[in-house]
Amino acid sequence: MHHRCKVLITCLEDSLDEVKRRIAACMLHHRISPSEVDGWLFYCTPRGLKLLEADPRGVLARGALQSELTTVIKDYGIGLVGLDPFVKAHGVPENDNNAIDQVCIVISDLSDDFDCAFDIISHDRKGKSEAGDADRDRGASSKRDAGRLMRTLTGMTETEAELYAVSDSDRKTLVRVDNAKVNIAPPSDEAMWFRLVGVALDNSTAMYPRGDNVQAVERWYPPDMWKALTTTVCNRILDRIAAGPAPGEFYSPAPNAGKKRRAWPVVQECCPSLTEGQAKAVIKKWLETGVLKIEDREDKDRNERPSLIVGKRPGDTWDS
Repeated sequence: MHHRCKVLITCLEDSLDEVKRRIAACMLHHRISPSEVDGWLFYCTPRGLKLLEADPRGVLARGALQSELTTVIKDYGIGLVGLDPFVKAHGVPENDNNAIDQVCIVISDLSDDFDCAFDIISHDRKGKSEAGDADRDRGASSKRDAGRLMRTLTGMTETEAELYAVSDSDRKTLVRVDNAKVNIAPPSDEAMWFRLVGVALDNSTAMYPRGDNVQAVERWYPPDMWKALTTTVCNRILDRIAAGPAPGEFYSPAPNAGKKRRAWPVVQECCPSLTEGQAKAVIKKWLETGVLKIEDREDKDRNERPSLIVGKRPGDTWDS
């Protein structure tokens, strides 16, 4: 259950001025007045302080950051602490499971002692980033295992941009947030999407005439391509697929099949507002939901091929 609480942003990488600029951009873009966050939002940039450190002999000891956070959380009644980035919050090897587990214990103790939550920001491992993949988290797995909730942040792929008819320049401003700790992400249309937006801070000077332009984020909702696919249109498409490209022939389930056997162009012909990517997505979704099935059928040359067969239709009210 979500409720309002006092928040402490602890930025361990950027300057205090940079943190102020980012907060200002978000407040300007979302029309939040200073009075709305007064007494609720706090921020600090304690450079060089650590929750846990190792001395030259490798002995672990709690550091000054733990002490400072204890004081601030207690004095201001903080309910949520953001640590950004985690790698700067400790002085132990980031791939050492035992040492990182001890860092997580420090955080857990603070959370238990003051009934507050911690939001830890981490970098990805190198390599390909899959949405919802908890193994993307950089460093020791004990950090991932200690977390109660985990989310991934992933840029829009070229395939997703094609699906939503998004230009390449706009694609680079869109990111999705997925629940992780499992390696299966929901479809892109069910993910939570955000758009990066540049915000002018109106702080120009004679020497800096353009002033600062800082990115904020706003929710972005993918277009609903299914609105155009009424029951009538869907059944028209399915009638065409059932009839096949020619007598005695069947459409293929493969999106890159020969030109004559591709099914997705049928979707586009019956619903011209859809892009190629969206038409392919319709065929894929129908296969997943049983609207279409794959069966081996003999073509006019008596060769058996995987073929698209109509299963249940939109509007059916009985179990097939």
